[in-house]
Amino acid sequence: RLKEINDSYGHLTGDAVLAKLAETVRGEIRSIDVFARLGGDEFALILPGTGHEGALILAARIRHRLALESVELQQKDSVKISASLGIAVLHINRGDPEELGKALYDRADRAVYHVKQERRGGVALCTGDGPAMVPDENLETKAAKPQPPAGKTSPWE
Repeated sequence: RLKEINDSYGHLTGDAVLAKLAETVRGEIRSIDVFARLGGDEFALILPGTGHEGALILAARIRHRLALESVELQQKDSVKISASLGIAVLHINRGDPEELGKALYDRADRAVYHVKQERRGGVALCTGDGPAMVPDENLETKAAKPQPPAGKTSPWE
């Protein structure tokens, strides 16, 4: 969709959408998390010490926050922001870190591709069994700001 925005409204509007997306995501992640643009309209979040449940909570919150955002256009119109999110979790116990990283990237990529094929703006989780969509109703209950468990500084830990 970023290409459509760039083609229809110009690259300055596309840049404004990217800036709003980055601002929104940074507002939801911890200081130890890494948010990076892979290229075009693809981004990655690395969430150390976060399992499936924590990643789903974060995905729900990001999706919810993005739904509230828009970028104003000169013609008094606006562009809504949405995201298709793919989640993959890697538990590093043993093995070659490079191979584990490739496996994690492959799972996340398959999850995003699955979302884009099924329903843009959704969330998919990819485990060893392959990608599966996460029902919207499961995400809505996770979108409320969670409190960290006792002894933890973040709900995603």
